[in-house]
Amino acid sequence: SFLKEQQWKTEFGIQKIQSQHLVQSVQAPAKIVVPNDALRYVKSPLEGLLLEILVDRYQSVQKGQALVRIQPTEEFTNQYYELQTNLEKLNIEIKFQESEVGRFSKLVEQQSASQKELLSSRLQVAKLQVERSAVKRTITILEKSYQLEEKDGLLNLILSAQDQGMILNIHESSGVRQIGRAHV
Repeated sequence: SFLKEQQWKTEFGIQKIQSQHLVQSVQAPAKIVVPNDALRYVKSPLEGLLLEILVDRYQSVQKGQALVRIQPTEEFTNQYYELQTNLEKLNIEIKFQESEVGRFSKLVEQQSASQKELLSSRLQVAKLQVERSAVKRTITILEKSYQLEEKDGLLNLILSAQDQGMILNIHESSGVRQIGRAHV
C-alpha cells in the first residue's frame, strides 16, 4: 500500500479519438515474370516516322490507350488526301448534276427536252452517288483501321493498346523503336 506522501493527484482529460485506416506495405525485391504466350508486340501497320512514344516502361495501359504517334509515309499521306479531295469534288459534281436534273425536269414539262435526257441526267447523279459512297467507305476504313488524326497540319497514325497490360520494354533497333507489352 502507498504511503500518503507517495500518492499524487491525477486529473484526466478526454479528447475525441479519430480513427484512420492504415495501409501496411512492404517493399521487397521482385522480378516480373511473364509467360512468352502473354507477350504482345506493337507493330505499326504502316511505314512512317516515329514521332512520339506516349507511354513509359512499366506503365500500366488500358485497352484502347494511345501508345505511339507515327507520321505515315508521304505516299500514304498523299493517297489519303487525294481521297479527301476526290470526295469534295464528287460532292460538288453531285450538286451540279442534281441541279441539272431539276433543269431537265422543267424542260421536259415544257416539252423542250426529252425524257431520255432527263433519265441520262438522273443516271449520272446515281453513278456519282455510288462513287462517292465507295470513296467515303474507303476513308472510313482507313480512319478506323489506322486511327488517323491530323495534328499541327500533319496526318498522324496513333497505335493503341489492343488489351489491358503493362509496358515491359521500349527499345530501338535499326533506328526503329519497338514497344513490348504484356497482359496484366
